[in-house]
Amino acid sequence: MSKTSFDLPDVTRISGEQASLVRAAIAGSSAIQLGAGNFVDPGARSNLVAGTIIQNSLNAQTIQTLTVINAGVTSLGLLKSINTHTILRDALMDSMRNL
Repeated sequence: MSKTSFDLPDVTRISGEQASLVRAAIAGSSAIQLGAGNFVDPGARSNLVAGTIIQNSLNAQTIQTLTVINAGVTSLGLLKSINTHTILRDALMDSMRNL
């Protein structure tokens, strides 16, 4: 199994350090080897931009690839606040029209 993950708490305020961590996570490569006698030339890994090398010298093995992207938004409070302000403003404007 090979896994790459990173967390950006606030995309609008990404720091240089966080950007470097993301770049390293995305550009990384890995090797998964099943069975004996597998070999990955170090030059091949350094030339690989990003990805996973899978070597299998065993019989009857299932090889799968799965990409899962978990993304979450933590700005729900901000959206609720904006909505509340809009509702209050609209109510005030309507009450002024009725005067």
